[in-house]
Amino acid sequence: MNDNLGLLVKRSGTTSTVEEHFLTTGNNSSIRFADTSLTDAQLTTSVIPTNADDNIHETLFGSNPLSIIEEKGGPTAASNNTPGFNVGWGLWDGGVDIIDAQGVASVYTADAYWLSAERADIADLTGSWSYSGVVDHDGSGSHGSLDTLDMGFDVHFGSGQITSGFFDADVGATTWYSEFTGTVHGPVANINDFANSTITGLTSPSITGEIRGIFTGTGTNQGFATGFSLHEAGGDFLNGVGMLGTRAPIALP
Repeated sequence: MNDNLGLLVKRSGTTSTVEEHFLTTGNNSSIRFADTSLTDAQLTTSVIPTNADDNIHETLFGSNPLSIIEEKGGPTAASNNTPGFNVGWGLWDGGVDIIDAQGVASVYTADAYWLSAERADIADLTGSWSYSGVVDHDGSGSHGSLDTLDMGFDVHFGSGQITSGFFDADVGATTWYSEFTGTVHGPVANINDFANSTITGLTSPSITGEIRGIFTGTGTNQGFATGFSLHEAGGDFLNGVGMLGTRAPIALP
């Protein structure tokens, strides 16, 4: 099966979700996501229309420093082969092709943040680790662009539990903060249990939604690529993607 996993997050809306797909081949004018139930033999290709006047930003995480690539007309497929993380993302405002379980392509028409990451080898995901250090991010919400993002958590691969998680983001005049727990399924993390949430500048601070992510990297060089779609009861939202680039061992609970 394809070694890359992809996440899609609608750019706006209070009912957005983080969708998980396999990433199929792409180039500087197209990118394709496929249903996770497809086999390699079922993956098909199709062309996504793009606007040549659009600036699409993609971040590829190499060894050091980060490599930022700006393309006209669409993102270059994640193809960084230098030592380090093979993770890419961007913003599509013209649609993304989704290939369903029957191999039929349809266009995901909503503006969307997309992320692709080479998933970590399951054999490397053992023990207990702490992930932190957001090295880059992109996102926006009802109060403007995502200015800063800090995030971290502990993960216990033996039990499949995520603990001691926190999410802290500045968006315009608001700050979104929440603690969280979650679960791990292979190289994928699912987080939707939020507690002790606060949103400065808003009268209804409860946070709902989800954070999903892909464990990526090889050997001792491990990271976590994430997509998030968060909402609050008053109708405000925050959607985006990010990359945690630091992993440190912790004692078993």
